[in-house]
Amino acid sequence: MTSDSNADTDRIIKRKRKRYAQYGAPLYLLVDRQRKECTLFSDPHDLGYGEVHGPYSFGTAVALPAPFDLSLDTAGFRDPTSLLFMGLLAPVDARCAGG
Repeated sequence: MTSDSNADTDRIIKRKRKRYAQYGAPLYLLVDRQRKECTLFSDPHDLGYGEVHGPYSFGTAVALPAPFDLSLDTAGFRDPTSLLFMGLLAPVDARCAGG
């Protein structure tokens, strides 16, 4: 998830995505709150992810392949309070406390 303070870094710098791929995370979903879109990365290998799907505008259903095999409804991503409810965004107090 991009943050207000370093959204460009979250989008451009690939170190974090590469680490997730190296550790075998099958999918990586970048939720860009500033651009109101999300991008799905799949096919992990040592150099990162081999496939990029999107970006998809918030409100578009995103098909998550195996091992999830589901359609992710991103309409709720438009509202930051729904992201908080889904556990995708930490409350400000928790972030300040290091959580």
